[in-house]
Amino acid sequence: LALVTPDGTILAAAPPQEARWEEPPPPPDLLQAEATGQHILLQWSSTPAFGAVVFRRDLGEGTPFTRLEPLLPEGAGDFVDDTATPGHVYAYIVSRVRLRYALPMLGAPSPEVYVEASSP
Repeated sequence: LALVTPDGTILAAAPPQEARWEEPPPPPDLLQAEATGQHILLQWSSTPAFGAVVFRRDLGEGTPFTRLEPLLPEGAGDFVDDTATPGHVYAYIVSRVRLRYALPMLGAPSPEVYVEASSP
């Protein structure tokens, strides 16, 4: 990468960078969802190398998956959804995220799990 004037003078040049491919993170294993009072507890197999992001959709309303939280830190293996509406049935998926880059690398999602939010 270089900054060049119209007459061809090089004003600045970045040192060459090595490009390398990294596989996206694998999906989390063993995703489970449990209604606990007014919350939904999600748990999955964690790994110290990856963060995570949680997505939810309301099955009764036919909504698409939406992200619930900002990125969870590396090693995260659980999440509490305290925004679920009692009596609604939800599907959840979790994706691992490689956080070491300026733009996080999102991995494939887990299989869906389903749970009905408990009444208070």
